Amino acid sequence: MNSLTIALNMIKRVMGTKRGLFFTILLPVAVVSMIIGIAGGQGTYQGKIVYWNQDQGTLGAEVISALGNGENVKLVPVESKDKGENEVVNRNADVLMVVPPDFSASLLQGKGEQIRLQYLTQSEATAGIEVMLKQLTGSFAGFADAARAAGHTGEELRKQVDAMIAAKNQGTSVVAVTTAGSHGDPSLQMVIGFLMFFMMLSVSRTVGFILEDRSQQTMSRIYAAPVTKLQITFGNFLGSLLVGMLQILFLLLFTIYVVGFNYGTDFGSLFVILSFFMLAAMGIATMIANMARSQNMVGILNNLVITPSCMIGGCFWPVSMMPNAMQKLANFVPHKWAIEAIVDLSNGSHLSDIGLNLAILALFALVLLAFGAASLRPADTVEN
Repeated sequence: MNSLTIALNMIKRVMGTKRGLFFTILLPVAVVSMIIGIAGGQGTYQGKIVYWNQDQGTLGAEVISALGNGENVKLVPVESKDKGENEVVNRNADVLMVVPPDFSASLLQGKGEQIRLQYLTQSEATAGIEVMLKQLTGSFAGFADAARAAGHTGEELRKQVDAMIAAKNQGTSVVAVTTAGSHGDPSLQMVIGFLMFFMMLSVSRTVGFILEDRSQQTMSRIYAAPVTKLQITFGNFLGSLLVGMLQILFLLLFTIYVVGFNYGTDFGSLFVILSFFMLAAMGIATMIANMARSQNMVGILNNLVITPSCMIGGCFWPVSMMPNAMQKLANFVPHKWAIEAIVDLSNGSHLSDIGLNLAILALFALVLLAFGAASLRPADTVEN
């Protein structure tokens, strides 16, 4: 009961004033709605892709067929790589897609031969095509793994994979290549990214209030009452958790039912993933607060962590658009795993298919909260 009182007081302090309501709810709603209005109307990728298919099997043609199902995608074959490159250089085509000769054989044997793309400049459209190719080849590779696990080899293996692909094509809807690399609105990653950005800012504000209580000895005075240290710590944690969940709830309800944005998946799955991310964000905020020696230092550390981590994690642009070194670095921030999970759900996956992403987010939260838990306790003091 004492912990709940502390938590409710935290909610009142963060969201109970005009300023708090503005920064926690109104500003995120305004910014995200503006992003939806600007980027939401971009539609699916519209352009011309020339391809040179050297594949000696059937899987290369299946990939091309799947890409060609998009209504606004024009796929044109070329006789050689040089001709395809000339089309791109002369801007008669946006992308050249080269399917290697052993593409089917490599996928069937579990090897990593990939289709290569060539273009003049990287963009959201080319990034979307790259993501779609990875999804298609990953799906085919999964079929091959299953067939090999069942004991099929050689020609029988190829027939089994072809049968799985045919069954999938009959049971699923037409694929559309979008500039976000998903089957839904191309602004999906950016909308989710900005939601996460504001969630991190909100959590950092709640932790800032906790740090203020420590610096002003408010926690110590509370501890003088019949309230245990564990109740104070849990109350602060619960308050931050409830503030984040209320923000998620309001933003999702507003963008879905008022703005009309389509996330490509159900409300419950979105709420679960963002809640896992919010726990990781709490871990980051508490760790920053635990490292700080003054309240001013908290603001400096927040600026050095929140925005750069959002940039690396793909909140403002797709991770696939970044250099390889930055893409590897993205694996060490929770943003990337949350966005990837939501994009996978929008592409038809289920919660059971993104268990690894949720486990990684939970691990982020567990480790970071373990390091930063001291900032939630009343024992330590912080300089003013």
